[in-house]
Amino acid sequence: MKLIESQIVNNIRVLYLNILQGKKAVQERITVDDLDILMLRSDPANETGTRSWAATAGINFGRIAMRHGVIVLNDPNGLAKAINKLISNYFLKK
Repeated sequence: MKLIESQIVNNIRVLYLNILQGKKAVQERITVDDLDILMLRSDPANETGTRSWAATAGINFGRIAMRHGVIVLNDPNGLAKAINKLISNYFLKK
C-alpha cells in the first residue's frame, strides 16, 4: 500500500512541475522587497567543479533578503559557518 501511495505522490509532483513549467505558466519577475519569507535550500557540499560559485550564492541572496527585512529561514550566516565545518571535516578524514 505504501508503494502505491508514494507513486501517487510522485505522479502529483511531476504533474505539478509540468504545470509550473508548461507553456501556459505565468512568469513574473519579482524583487527581494516583494518577499515576506524566504526558505533557503542549498547544499554547498554538492556545488563543486564548474558550479563552485553556487556554494555561496544562496547564502549571499539570503543575506541580501535579510537586509531588506525578509524573514529568512535557514539563517544564511549559520549556513556560511556550515561550509567551513564541511571543509574541516574533509581534512580530518584524510
